[in-house]
Amino acid sequence: MTMKKNVLGVLLTFIILFSITIPTLAGTSTIITRLAGTDRYSTAVEIAKEGWTQSDYAVLAYGENFPDALSAGVLAQKYNAPILLTRSNDLPDVTKQTLIDLQVTQVFIIGGTAVIPMSIETKLQGMGIVTIRIAGYDRYDTAIKIAQQLNMPSELIVTTGEDYPDALSIAPIAALKQIPIILVPKDNIPDVVKNYIATLNVSKTYVIGDSNIINDSVFNQLINPERIVGANKYERNIAINQKFGNDFNANSICLATGEGFADALTGALYASKVKAPIILVNNSSPLATTKNYYKNRYANADEIYVFGGTAVVSDNLIQSLSDNTLEENSSVTNPTNNTTDLSKLYTENGIGEYLGFQRLMGYLGSDRFDVYFTGTSSTYHVSVVDLRGLNDNDIVYWQYNGTTVTNTRKECNHFFSDLSYLKSKYSLTDDVTSSEWLQSTFGQVYLDWAEFLGFTADAERMVGQYLNAAEGIDYNKGVTVTPDYVIPEDGWVSGYTFEKITAREDDLLELGIVGREKSSLPGHFEVYGFPKDFPYTPYYVNEMTDEFMAAENATGVFNGIHMKKENGKIWFSYKDLKEKGIID
Repeated sequence: MTMKKNVLGVLLTFIILFSITIPTLAGTSTIITRLAGTDRYSTAVEIAKEGWTQSDYAVLAYGENFPDALSAGVLAQKYNAPILLTRSNDLPDVTKQTLIDLQVTQVFIIGGTAVIPMSIETKLQGMGIVTIRIAGYDRYDTAIKIAQQLNMPSELIVTTGEDYPDALSIAPIAALKQIPIILVPKDNIPDVVKNYIATLNVSKTYVIGDSNIINDSVFNQLINPERIVGANKYERNIAINQKFGNDFNANSICLATGEGFADALTGALYASKVKAPIILVNNSSPLATTKNYYKNRYANADEIYVFGGTAVVSDNLIQSLSDNTLEENSSVTNPTNNTTDLSKLYTENGIGEYLGFQRLMGYLGSDRFDVYFTGTSSTYHVSVVDLRGLNDNDIVYWQYNGTTVTNTRKECNHFFSDLSYLKSKYSLTDDVTSSEWLQSTFGQVYLDWAEFLGFTADAERMVGQYLNAAEGIDYNKGVTVTPDYVIPEDGWVSGYTFEKITAREDDLLELGIVGREKSSLPGHFEVYGFPKDFPYTPYYVNEMTDEFMAAENATGVFNGIHMKKENGKIWFSYKDLKEKGIID
C-alpha cells in the first residue's frame, strides 16, 4: 500500500484562535466579528464570552457527536445560558475556566454517562456547581426529555435525528419562540415522541425536509403539519430563514459551516440572542440561494458574526457572498455518478499541512471533499480530505430485516467493505450482495460509505485529467503516483487514522484480539487500531494504556510499534510500521 492511501479522509483542522473585527471585508458600515478558537471547545468559549459576561446557568454538551445536543438550544435560551462543550474523557481546561469566569452555579448536562461520564459530573460538583443531567435512552428520548423542561408548547418542530444541519438551521427560531425540536427517524415515530405529543394541545407542526428525509407515513401522523423543504441542507437552511424572516432583526447575520455541527450548535444560541438567522456555508462554492439571501440581508446589516476559523469559513468566502457572481445551484447526491467539464477545473495553493499542494476546484461534490495534489509531469501525490464532518465513532442506527441495529460508523465501514464478513454475519448469498441491494437495505449508511470510496478512488483520475486539460500532460501515458517526500528509516510519521474502537465481545472473539472492558457499556470492549490498508482492515493495538492515551506528551511501545505523543498528537515509528507491513 502506498502512503497516498494512508492519508485519505484526514480532516483539515487549521483553525487560528481569534475573536476580532474585520471591517475591510464588507462595506465600511458593516462590522464582521469572527468568534473562533483553536478547536471546537475554545470556539464555544469565544462565543460564550461574546454573549455573556455572567450567567448563573450553562448547558454542557458532548463535543464529538451531535444527536443529544440538537434540541438543547431551546433549554439554553430559557435559562439565558451559553452552550459549552466537553470531551468524553475530560472537561477541557478552557470550558472549566469559562464556567469559573461566568460564575456559573448550575449546569445542565445533556446526554447519558456513555458520552459525558460521571467523572465530569463529579468534577463540576467539586467546583461547587449544581448539575442536572437530561438524558434519555437514545437521541429521540433525550430530545423529549429536553422538551419536557419547557412550558406546554402549542407548536412543534420536527427534524430528522439522523443528521444535524436541519435542526441547527432552525435552532435560533426554536430558541426564540421556545418551540421544542423533536427528532424522529425517517420512517417511524418512536413511542416516546407519540406519548409526549399526546400530552400537548398542538396547533402547528413544522416538518423540516421532504419525504426523502421524513417519510409521508410520519408526516401524516403529525398535527397540522407543514413541510419546509429544499434540495439540500443549504437550500433548506435558506428556506427556514425565509419562512421565519419576520422574527429576525434586520441588522445582524450569523455564519457557520454546514460541514460540521459543533460551531453551528454553540453559535445558533448566540444567533437567537441577537435575533439573527444562522446561514450555513461551505468553503468551496456557496449556492445561488445562499448568496442571494445573504446579499439581501447584507444591504441592511450592521453586524456579521462568523463562528469558526478561516479553515471552515474563509475570508474569501465571506467576500464572495456579497460579490456579484452567483454560482449555479447543484443538488449532487453522489459526485462519482456525475460528469464534470474537467477543462474548466482550476486550482489554488493549499494551506497549512498541505502547504505547497494544489487544491483542485470547480468539480461536483467540492462541498464534500477537497482534492490536493503536488508533483511534476511524471510523478505526483494525491490526497483527499473529507469535509462532511463524519466521525468514525458516531453511532449509526440502521434497519436490517425489520430490526434496528446499532453500530459505530467505523464498524459499518468495516463490514460494508468486507463482503465476506457481511455474508457470513447475515448468511447472505452472492446474488444479493449487489450495490443496489446494499443501498436499498442499509440506506444512507451504505450510500455515505460507497460515495466516499468512489470519490477517493476517482480523485487521482480527476487530477490527471486536470493536468491534461491545463498543462497538456497526457495522463494516460505513464503518469505515476509517488509519495511526495521520503521518510528516513528512523523517522516518525503521523496522519494515520488512529481510533479507539468499541466492539462487542463476540466480534472480538471472531477477530481474535483482546480489548479492555468498557464499564459504561456492558458486553463491549475498547481496543485501539489504525487501518492497515484501505478500505479498513484495522491493525489492532490492544496493549495501549490509559495513561498513554490521557497524556499530552508520552512515549511507549505497543504491539511492537514505537509511539510517541507530542501535545496530544500521536506519532508512529516509520520503521516499525514498515516491518509490520502496515505501510509499504
